[in-house]
Amino acid sequence: MTQQEDNDTTVDAHLKNWLEAEFGGSIVRFEKVRRWRPAWLVDIARDQGEVVALYVRGDRPIGFEPERLEREFGALKLLNEYGIPAPKVYGWCPRPRAIVMARVDGKPFEGGADTDPHLRSAVKEYITHLAAVHAIPVEKAEAFGARRPHTAEEMAFHDYRRGETIYLAHKKGPNALAEFARLWLQRNAPLHRSECCMLVGDGPQFIHRGGKIQALIDLELAQIGDPMLDLAGLRRRDVMEPSGGMRELLELYADHSGKPIDPVALSFYTVALHIYTDMYARPQLAVGGKHPGYVEYLSWCMSATCLTMEAIAEAEGAVLTPAPPVEPSESPYRYAMEALVAECEAQTGDTGFFHESPALSLARYVSRVDQLGKGIETAELTEAEKLLGEPSADLDEAEAKLEAMVISSGPERDIELAQFFFMRETRRIQLIADYPSRLATGKLDLVLPFAGKASSRTR
Repeated sequence: MTQQEDNDTTVDAHLKNWLEAEFGGSIVRFEKVRRWRPAWLVDIARDQGEVVALYVRGDRPIGFEPERLEREFGALKLLNEYGIPAPKVYGWCPRPRAIVMARVDGKPFEGGADTDPHLRSAVKEYITHLAAVHAIPVEKAEAFGARRPHTAEEMAFHDYRRGETIYLAHKKGPNALAEFARLWLQRNAPLHRSECCMLVGDGPQFIHRGGKIQALIDLELAQIGDPMLDLAGLRRRDVMEPSGGMRELLELYADHSGKPIDPVALSFYTVALHIYTDMYARPQLAVGGKHPGYVEYLSWCMSATCLTMEAIAEAEGAVLTPAPPVEPSESPYRYAMEALVAECEAQTGDTGFFHESPALSLARYVSRVDQLGKGIETAELTEAEKLLGEPSADLDEAEAKLEAMVISSGPERDIELAQFFFMRETRRIQLIADYPSRLATGKLDLVLPFAGKASSRTR
């Protein structure tokens, strides 16, 4: 037995003992669920034949986890209190740290509302519940540990700063795109906003059945902030899990909440959330050794940088042009790469919660790097020379020059820089074109009019 297996056995034993003591019955089902967080499906038989169906949601290992599980525990209880559909919370297990809640019958929303009218109906219902969450008194959210921002700047940057802190702590060299996004956010912060409310933090996530929502779930990022942040979060998740048209959902939110959509704030938070994803996930690609899902994490980063540029362009009233397909080049390693992909394709096994076997996705990725890498590098150096007005010996030198140029540039070059980085990133994302995730091809659902700056924006 490995140390991990021994640890898992000990954790399971503690959880079983606590559940049986707490519920006064015997466990008749104890099944682990493979999720980003540890989780268990548990049935407990009690007197008179009653069986209690539970979902136990555990804590992630300490690392880049932005919030502790107690935050979600408090948020779920608060939704229970206000009659907003959420799993019934039974209690808190101290060892292992876990939320014990009722198991909800239905399926988790995973997109598809762009083609399934029943799912579209459920997403519309979600918007009404989101408005109800936003109407909960802020003091109630403070009571479970959410911190209320005290200034407009703190509210605008609070969530984003965590990702920026990770980025700066792991920054080893120039990163022109990230620095461009940082400067754009600083110049375009919605400092005219003062209203804050309880936020779900990462919607829409819910259990549905028959086109009806059974429960809102996954509230680990519940916090206090600008309601436009939650709406920007809907846009972010829509890329991977389509909600079926964001403009109508935003209008529906405005009708139910009585809060008009602020295009300046919505743009700002859309940019902030996407670049946050890259800042959060990219350091986890540079750890070396065995990785749980390298291409999955890479897809988050590559998609996030493309979408960051799309969101900046939308705010600036521009539409960007993606890079054309890169022509593959002949490589002496071609047949070895094809053999590697074929070997991984032949290995049947559980892919877990990833879109594809991590080994197969990695084999496909390195094969495309072998085919397209030289063409991508040549194109990047050519485009950088056009922008900089001078050649660079290699990509590292070009990146350093680009970062220096970004830092010295003003807002008059925002559209030009957004187009440059979008071209670069859409060229790079071709390296994961084989990965069966919408992130490899997804686009931002543009919802804002291209009629110039909003009057409330300050430069």
